[in-house]
Amino acid sequence: MKRKNHLLKTLLILIAIMGLGYAFLTQDLTINGTSKVKGNTWDIHFDNLQIRNNSVTLSEGDVAAHIVSNNNTLVEYTITLKEPGQFYEFTVDVVNAGTIDGMIDSIVSKYNNVEISTTNPIPDYLNYSITYDDGITITPNHLLRNGETERYKIRIEYKKDITSNQLPTTLQTLSFSFNVEYVQADSNGIDRPKTLYGTVARQVDLTKTIDFSQASSYTNGKGVYRFPGTENNDYPVYYFRGEVYNNNVIFGNGCWKIVRTTDTGGTKLVYSQKYVRDYIAINETEYEIIENRNLIFYSSDNSWNISTNQSLEKVINFTVPEGKYKIKITGTTTTSSGISFTIYKDSMAVNGSSNGGGNSIDYTYDFGDLTSSNTIKVSIIPYASQNDFVTLKIQMLKLSNDGHCSNDDSITNSKLYSGSYMYGNTLTTKRRTRNNVYVSDDFTYDKGTGKYTLVNPVSSGEIYKKYSCFSLNTISCTTLYYIRYGGTTDQNEIAYIELNNGDSFEDYFNRIYQNTNDSEAKQKIDTWYQQNMLDYTNYLEDIVWCNDRRFTRSTYTFYSYDNIITNNSPSIMCARLIDSFTVSPQNGNGALTYPVGLLTADEITMAGLVGQSTETYLNNYSRALSMTPSKLIGEVFVYDTYKYSTESIAKIRPAISLKHNMIITGGNGTIIKPYKLAQY
Repeated sequence: MKRKNHLLKTLLILIAIMGLGYAFLTQDLTINGTSKVKGNTWDIHFDNLQIRNNSVTLSEGDVAAHIVSNNNTLVEYTITLKEPGQFYEFTVDVVNAGTIDGMIDSIVSKYNNVEISTTNPIPDYLNYSITYDDGITITPNHLLRNGETERYKIRIEYKKDITSNQLPTTLQTLSFSFNVEYVQADSNGIDRPKTLYGTVARQVDLTKTIDFSQASSYTNGKGVYRFPGTENNDYPVYYFRGEVYNNNVIFGNGCWKIVRTTDTGGTKLVYSQKYVRDYIAINETEYEIIENRNLIFYSSDNSWNISTNQSLEKVINFTVPEGKYKIKITGTTTTSSGISFTIYKDSMAVNGSSNGGGNSIDYTYDFGDLTSSNTIKVSIIPYASQNDFVTLKIQMLKLSNDGHCSNDDSITNSKLYSGSYMYGNTLTTKRRTRNNVYVSDDFTYDKGTGKYTLVNPVSSGEIYKKYSCFSLNTISCTTLYYIRYGGTTDQNEIAYIELNNGDSFEDYFNRIYQNTNDSEAKQKIDTWYQQNMLDYTNYLEDIVWCNDRRFTRSTYTFYSYDNIITNNSPSIMCARLIDSFTVSPQNGNGALTYPVGLLTADEITMAGLVGQSTETYLNNYSRALSMTPSKLIGEVFVYDTYKYSTESIAKIRPAISLKHNMIITGGNGTIIKPYKLAQY
């Protein structure tokens, strides 16, 4: 059936012309018409054009994309693409500044003036795309309501992964057009899908420079910010900071907090609470009544009611649609004899005969799964008299898709693992009484003799963090000792490790950090995932979970301790493959069984947790483990109101990362109305 004619239309026309080796492109996005209808206005125009920073540098004669000041209804640009891998990309807002809702009526894409199809495809060596800024396809019937703005992303790219066979042998002139027509919205209009990533990105505040040495605040970050250095990524990284209230998500059986986005367009979440689905009283139209002896339905609370001073049996018999149900019976009596009621499922009593004696009644029975073929009956016998009244209400409660967040007692404690999420050898430290011995900062090793030799040894002063043969008679030995810590007098005890076969202190610890055994923290996270998340694995990214185990021998601290505590410079990169925990070996070490981990100290700092800070969305958590070690003596970063800790245990708060194609189906991100998601 044809759509009716529309009086108000807006036509967006995008035209591109490209030649191989160089590209001469023009882009005309034309919006025709600004009119008034009965005091209303039809006004859709362009605004806020932003060119991606690492787009191709303009050549002589090129013109950057810009909005032509002709009612702001035209965008033009001319560029040259000389080499494979070069691209030009920009975004432009489409603003509905009128008072009439619009929607997309039609879209036509053409190549060389012929509609693009399998018989007329875009050349293999070129990528050309126009989408919403979060990657969602622009589609007919998508609404643009009055006062709203959508952002289009335009990208043209000379492919870098092409073969010589894909290139033409002569200069080619190519033309492309993309026509989008907006019309006045009607009943066919639909809201376009919006990704979780895009929703977070649109909230970004680019006006503030965050000082990571200070806690979050109104002046130092409370909202969404872009992580420095990611502005030129295909997907810039955005993070929530401070005491925000709009980063709540329902996913799986859990309530989660959005932490940040990823450079693949995903969204990283940290577990907050369990999600409990609510039972809701069904309305009168959902009952198929078989028998009803004098019960009245109240739509105010969707309940069947009696109020009587007569001892006559009351009965209601019905079926309900398929679902999970509970029956709830509440009421009051003015006699100690009260009321007797029996609940039947398919003619079989399920509660015996319950006596609601006393002055109040509150009874719930869980039917579990019911179908429309199950018959439910409630028989009620009031023990009433002329002066004794019985009031009673019956509700059938059905398990809904709505729910609420509740504390999760299944989130258990774990020992603070000694820096390594997985480990190889265990750290074996021995002790002895300190005596005067030769010590040194360095050594040589002779493979032929199998002996270590101390370099520039001394026999006095501090011996902490030094190598020794534990002798004043020789500086060569087949077993070398590294002194992990010790006192400053001859009588104090020292702790040391034994080194053999040319190993240094660093070699020894690197073997400890081989990924062969699970820490207790990882064991508990994997168990939690098996019990709660297996059915949702396909929705998750296999991103890197960074357990950065680089350390500095001079300070006995891991790199993250220096980076976070000393330099106040969080990072979202993972320097070493061995520390980059993933399921697949294609993008990390492949040591994980499931795509789940813990937040890093860097992400905790980004969230605004510094020192005794309480102005952050993480401040309601009891002490929780991070993925980040801090010191070699067994400290690991935790988060509540502290930066790091040597406490013996902390909570497990799993983190996951959702794929880019997760769209919002409901909610506004608040704790009362968390975002609800689906896969696009």
